[in-house]
Amino acid sequence: MKTKYTGHWSRIQCWRAALMVATLVLGACQQSSSEFEADAAAIAENNRGVALMGRFDYESAEAVFAELAGANPAWTDARINLAIATLNRQREGDEVKALDMVQAVLAGEPDNL
Repeated sequence: MKTKYTGHWSRIQCWRAALMVATLVLGACQQSSSEFEADAAAIAENNRGVALMGRFDYESAEAVFAELAGANPAWTDARINLAIATLNRQREGDEVKALDMVQAVLAGEPDNL
């Protein structure tokens, strides 16, 4: 007997959101050299945020990426990482926030798939 999912999002919606985030991450890997280029300090901070996510410390990672994305709004990688950290943090409303972030990236970069 199957157990019915009782969360706010259906499993299909969660998978769609995860697929959308994964697609954006892969698309960001193909940026041209004319797009935003982060300085060494920002890259180091981004790497620190990724390491925090690797340790499942999504709360701290979200704070790192929020600061990076706020200081560098044209840096797609920071904005996508912020969405990933927010989604994985799993607080009330984080799924919607993460999806809104991903949709904002796509609105500004519709070819980023």
